Amino acid sequence: MKHIKLYEAFLGEGNSNVRVFIKKIPYESVVWDETYPGKKRPIQGETEILDVTGRKILLLDINGVNTPFYCSSGAGGKKDVPAGKWYPFFGIGFDGWFNKGSSSSEILNYYNQPLLKYYGEYLDKTIGDIRNKDFPSAKGNDFVSKKQAEEKGYPIHILHINKDLEPTDNESPNSIINFQRNVKQWKTKLKKAIS
Repeated sequence: MKHIKLYEAFLGEGNSNVRVFIKKIPYESVVWDETYPGKKRPIQGETEILDVTGRKILLLDINGVNTPFYCSSGAGGKKDVPAGKWYPFFGIGFDGWFNKGSSSSEILNYYNQPLLKYYGEYLDKTIGDIRNKDFPSAKGNDFVSKKQAEEKGYPIHILHINKDLEPTDNESPNSIINFQRNVKQWKTKLKKAIS
């Protein structure tokens, strides 16, 4: 794991043990097999930056609490959110939905978390806009229901990203409530981990 600069506001008395790392994300995918033209073969690996359905993501470990970030693609329908910038999200639902809230203001304000703002801006400065760069790509979801996802098993990258999170699906009657509860639970875990 690659250690990154700490957020100084959390280094006050009693917080000198806060550690932040970029974690490797395991993934499975398929690639064209050069030995057998026209055929694909499965591959597995680990990477610090993973392409998931066209979005580049990475995973911060903040004292053991998973905190995923994505590089905004500009394709999510939120006009006010600048493309090419790094923002946190709170897991991937069974339907492939990146749990990042329903309003641009939530995203742009980093969910009112100075720590998330600091690391989003840190990633903007150190990694930057990587939308047009190639990274390993994970095999996507092909689920149509939560039951089917549970029966087939979630892809390994989603299980890894969703550790410490309880993401919801999109456009269900309780999506917003479930999303807000997920963010609140993440905040509680983080607060406990860094205290």
